[in-house]
Amino acid sequence: MTGQTKAKQIRSVGFWRAVLAEYVATLIFVFLAIASGLNSPGPDATIVQIAIGSGLAIATMIQCFAHVSGAHMNPALTIALFCTRKVNILVTVFYIPAQCIGAVTGAALIYAFLPSTDSRGTLGVTSLSTGIHIWQGLFMEIIITFQMLLTFFATVDPRRSDLLGSASLAVGLAVIVGVMAGIRTTGASMNPSRSFGPAVVMNDWSDHW
Repeated sequence: MTGQTKAKQIRSVGFWRAVLAEYVATLIFVFLAIASGLNSPGPDATIVQIAIGSGLAIATMIQCFAHVSGAHMNPALTIALFCTRKVNILVTVFYIPAQCIGAVTGAALIYAFLPSTDSRGTLGVTSLSTGIHIWQGLFMEIIITFQMLLTFFATVDPRRSDLLGSASLAVGLAVIVGVMAGIRTTGASMNPSRSFGPAVVMNDWSDHW
């Protein structure tokens, strides 16, 4: 992309609408993902509840924002799309901060609405479970993130003519499977912005790397 083309893109309304869409979509996703795992009122949230809440939140936001920004909501996905030349450097540089700021905003809203420590718990901070070695956690995150990204790429591949049903739901189901597989190990992030928001608000960076 030439400098002139980049300058034209960054001045376009559509580009900034897409950046704003990434912020809003990530904000809502993180808010819903954290809320689905809250323990109060009532009994503790189950793994199935957390998984379905996160997966359906992703599917819903993709349905709402895919036509505007692509609905990445995930720096790992944005970087993967950049590496495969699906998006350019400007999209990458602006989307990732928008996603991270959106995640912080979503986590902060949950924190503000639930001032009780008992009700908000750890605010969904992703961390290694007791007895899990850092390399075990890293391996789990690599696998579950890979399967989620693979599903995304497979469902948006323009060369395929055999796809039926909803692409957004397919990605949501991949998130559900990933959460069910990895939540006992790492909390099943699959998404740096999803981890970043609660870590900033709770100032808990113990396993953030």
